[in-house]
Amino acid sequence: MGFQRRSDMSDPLKGVMDGAGFFAGFQAEAWGRIDAAQITAVADGVPGKAREFSDRYGIAGAYESVDEMLDREQPEFVAVATRPDSHLALVKNATERGIAVICQKPMAPGWLIRQIRALRCLSERHKEVCHPPFRGIRIFCPRNCE
Repeated sequence: MGFQRRSDMSDPLKGVMDGAGFFAGFQAEAWGRIDAAQITAVADGVPGKAREFSDRYGIAGAYESVDEMLDREQPEFVAVATRPDSHLALVKNATERGIAVICQKPMAPGWLIRQIRALRCLSERHKEVCHPPFRGIRIFCPRNCE
């Protein structure tokens, strides 16, 4: 499955958020100011947390399961706003479905080199993973990204 590029950009990009914690609130506020994108749903594994978050930020959908959210919403991108130790699995899940990803920093807990390399490989393989630079650190990716 590849990423679907739109030729008509008159409608906002459809995005979802994974994570409804403290820092996700900053993202939700920022996404609300961007006309070119709309967050249509949020997922969080803590029961009730996504619903509370979606009500607070005016987001239509709330899920406890990321997989269910991705299946039902069919987003063009997912904004990952969870703990660093969950980033690798979430980025991999989305990119393997052909969904573009914006993953917040830090990318991996304690900058674990194996997870950083894996995230970098997913980024290079799918060409649709964005992770903001963190303290000017460059990331190495081995030739074999498997």
